[in-house]
Amino acid sequence: LERTIVTILRSAIYFFDIENSRLREGLNRSLRLLTQLPSDYLHEVGDRLGCGSAIILRGCFFLFDERAEDWSIIKRLLDLAAQDVSGRGFVFDGIASVIDSIDYTLPGTEECNDSNELQLSQCGVEVIASLLLRYRDGSYQGDLSFRVPAMSYITKVYSYSQHFGTSTDKPAENETKLQEYEFHKMVTAIYNDACLSPEDNVAKRGFESLRGIVLSTKVDSIPVGKWLDFLDMVASNSPSISA
Repeated sequence: LERTIVTILRSAIYFFDIENSRLREGLNRSLRLLTQLPSDYLHEVGDRLGCGSAIILRGCFFLFDERAEDWSIIKRLLDLAAQDVSGRGFVFDGIASVIDSIDYTLPGTEECNDSNELQLSQCGVEVIASLLLRYRDGSYQGDLSFRVPAMSYITKVYSYSQHFGTSTDKPAENETKLQEYEFHKMVTAIYNDACLSPEDNVAKRGFESLRGIVLSTKVDSIPVGKWLDFLDMVASNSPSISA
């Protein structure tokens, strides 16, 4: 069974970019079967699942476009792999690699026009942001070792999502959906968990992430009440002068 899992992952890595709908459907069916395996067994192959899923994400994310099925399957695979410590690092590295690759190819820029294959769809932004939030919150066995780098990448992917509002073929509600759902949750967690941390390095990275999120957020995209809640949080529980 382990060899079968590895074969399925390798098949997706090598053949997913072939423009054949029947082949793509077959690969998706095979990958979906992996998500239905017993959790006890997946624990034993966490490193293979994590490595393979991360490679698929990094090599094929621009092929997923807005296909909800593609993103749903890869999200499930990555989430399952991250449940085990042996696959957690592979998953995070795959996510980080994707974000780094789009850091300078924002929609509407000259770099983006020259590198259309390095596009991350809004659906992809939501999936990656969701997984990063789980790393930041320690949702995987209480592991908080990824908290600081996760916050940094959340800032990048969140800032990237703002640029969808400039495209006429992207519905405005897609951008609003991510902002309204995530903004309060992200700034509250970053402020309480990092900015108020007694560790200087954690606090510094927290303020950098917080500043990036606030500055990249369009004022009128967030309800006034949420902005007031944010200001009240900072005013009522301000960091020490030394921080």
